[in-house]
Amino acid sequence: MASQASPLMVFLIQNSQNRDGAAIQAKLDELIRVSTARNSFVGIEHLTDEELDDIRSRCERLAKVEKSAKRPSN
Repeated sequence: MASQASPLMVFLIQNSQNRDGAAIQAKLDELIRVSTARNSFVGIEHLTDEELDDIRSRCERLAKVEKSAKRPSN
C-alpha cells in the first residue's frame, strides 16, 4: 500500500508546486505591468534557456554599469 501511495504523493506535491509557481509568476507579471519595470520581462518564462541566459547577462551588465555610476568619486 505504501509503495502505491508514494507516486500519488509525488504527483500531488508536484502539482501543488506547479500551481504555486504559476500563481507567483502571475503576481510578478502584474507587478511588472503596473510598475516602471520593463514590460518586456512579462512572459520570459516561456523563452529558451539560451534566450534567458542572454537576458540574464544583459541585466548583469546593466547592474554593473549602474552600480559603478552610483559610486562616489574620490
